Amino acid sequence: MQNLLRFLAVYYHFLIFVVLELLALSALVNFNNYHQSRYFAAVNNITGTIYQWQNDVTGYFNLRSENQILMQENLELRERDSVLNYASTRNDSVGVKDTTGRLLYSYRTAKVINNSIYKRRNYFTINKGTSQGVRRNMGVITPDGIAGKIVDVGGNYALAMSVLHEEFVITPKIGERTIYGGMRWLGEDPTELKIDKVSGHIPLASGDSVYTTSYSHFFPEGILIGTVSRVQATNANYQELWVELSNDIGQLSDVYVVENHYIEEILELEEGAENERD
Repeated sequence: MQNLLRFLAVYYHFLIFVVLELLALSALVNFNNYHQSRYFAAVNNITGTIYQWQNDVTGYFNLRSENQILMQENLELRERDSVLNYASTRNDSVGVKDTTGRLLYSYRTAKVINNSIYKRRNYFTINKGTSQGVRRNMGVITPDGIAGKIVDVGGNYALAMSVLHEEFVITPKIGERTIYGGMRWLGEDPTELKIDKVSGHIPLASGDSVYTTSYSHFFPEGILIGTVSRVQATNANYQELWVELSNDIGQLSDVYVVENHYIEEILELEEGAENERD
């Protein structure tokens, strides 16, 4: 104990300096979007390899179930081939064309190597980066539904904002009707999202399927989000919806990274329109 006290007495000023530096860096990262982005990129490059090693070891215990999922998905892709015009681009990706032959979306396979679901701002890391063609503003999906969108990218790893993030908002549709309330996670149940202020004149019921719309530039239209679990009228004009996610976000493993080939043009036009209105 005396040695510890002697050590603290000698290095007291240095230790105070270190603590203050750490607090300053923490504040800089947490309250500055640019520095937060750079921090995530640096940390991803360092920790990505560690997560990859850990994932390689634990992955062997899930090989059978993963192979079954992939086999079923390949079957579904073959069945859908008669409806959508697919174009093979690389061994780990597939493209989807529209009726005029334009390549609209490309899908790249990836594996989740780190994930969180219990924070208010949850992220997950995948084992693909700029070297594999992954960039910001790409969506991430699984065979079961949406998972998130890419917000930061390193050379061989990328960080995705999970749907379980308080800033993740998406405009959904139920049936053929677009719901303009905006769907988001409330930071509580990791299996549910909520839609506020839905018109009370729209007939909705538990069990209705919820999908992405063309408003969601990061995802193709018609990707499953989940099903309505409950409907609550707030007054005569509005109702609230709770949607049970079709994806188990806590069990993300094999995913697809979705590239919208026109996302930069779309976002630039929309940003220009917003600036003009301001």
